[in-house]
Amino acid sequence: MHLRDIQRLLHKHYTEKGFEARFNAIPDKVFADVAELGLVCSEIAGEAMNKVRKGKDVSEECADAVIRIANFCNRKGIDLEAAVLKKNAVNMERPYLHGDVGGGNVA
Repeated sequence: MHLRDIQRLLHKHYTEKGFEARFNAIPDKVFADVAELGLVCSEIAGEAMNKVRKGKDVSEECADAVIRIANFCNRKGIDLEAAVLKKNAVNMERPYLHGDVGGGNVA
């Protein structure tokens, strides 16, 4: 299964569970986009980081973030698979540790 197939499947479930209608009902589309992207951030910055801090498995939170990103992209007409492949090609042309001014430190 390709990422675009997964994106369509996720969107089908998203729609069936009422989430698509919720975001479509927001009259200010910029606000709807910000709200939906905020949920992506909350999956990573809140839920996943809290599980890492507690030494727990973060796979479900990572999956939730990908699901929310896929649904956002589907609503905006973005082919996530094509976008990921295109961005990866750009990244592959960059030098080793491009932009790393901290000497390779992660923190």
